[in-house]
Amino acid sequence: MPSNCLDIVVYNPSTGIYKHVEVADLASPMTSNTFGLGFDAANDDYKVVRIIHDSLNHINKMDVMVYSLKMNSWRQAKNSRTIVSFPYHQGKEVSVIDNHLLHWIIETTPSQLEIACFDICNEIWTEDIVWPYSLVIGSRLKPQLGVLDGCLYVIFKIPSENKLDIWVMKEYGVNESWMKLFEISNQCLELPVNIIYDSPWRLKLLCYTNKSKDEISIWDDGLSSLIWFDLKNNNVKSIKMIRGFKLPRLITSVYLCNGSLVNIPGGRPLQINKVCF
Repeated sequence: MPSNCLDIVVYNPSTGIYKHVEVADLASPMTSNTFGLGFDAANDDYKVVRIIHDSLNHINKMDVMVYSLKMNSWRQAKNSRTIVSFPYHQGKEVSVIDNHLLHWIIETTPSQLEIACFDICNEIWTEDIVWPYSLVIGSRLKPQLGVLDGCLYVIFKIPSENKLDIWVMKEYGVNESWMKLFEISNQCLELPVNIIYDSPWRLKLLCYTNKSKDEISIWDDGLSSLIWFDLKNNNVKSIKMIRGFKLPRLITSVYLCNGSLVNIPGGRPLQINKVCF
């Protein structure tokens, strides 16, 4: 593969079908590429979003390209927006609501972060999501964004209290619906590392584990561990270390997906070598 090209894969784990999507014309080795996947229900089409940020030339703008699986082609989105960078602690994972609203934390000034939203149906940037209590959030709080039970959540680092606060937006787009779900300290996690000092990027909320929604499963990237957390008593019920990976720890993670038999045009079967624990 030429050095100015990038390869990505669209994969349906329910059918085992995948498709390579070539991304060509990388402007420079320092061009930052971020990707997301969503579903355009109006056109019955899955789309890949590519965000391009030229960090080498300090261009404070990000362009967006959208790939249509149905049309098998790329096109440029209708609008762009200002950006300094993607915060290193957040990584480049996308948080998707209603299958078509893609969210990232972006740095709009050296001291301010925003939750940006891209509408994959209309292929435009929409209004930013406001932080809880309209706080001005900087990099020092190292917020982590995700989706829990169909709702956006954010994890804040609170250095002065040596803890993490977890907030959930119960009604999408309604600023007043932000509510504090729970908080985490090193004492309640009982982990062999200082997760608060390290960074909240380690943690990913996966799902509620019962109908009453008083217990939640959490993935810890740093220790490759599944944590069952009791929301009522604000403590850990159990921790399971996932061992046996032959891959480097830094590229192991956990993702949730809804099963679907949707076809991937031009796809082919993937041969999987199973890993036993």
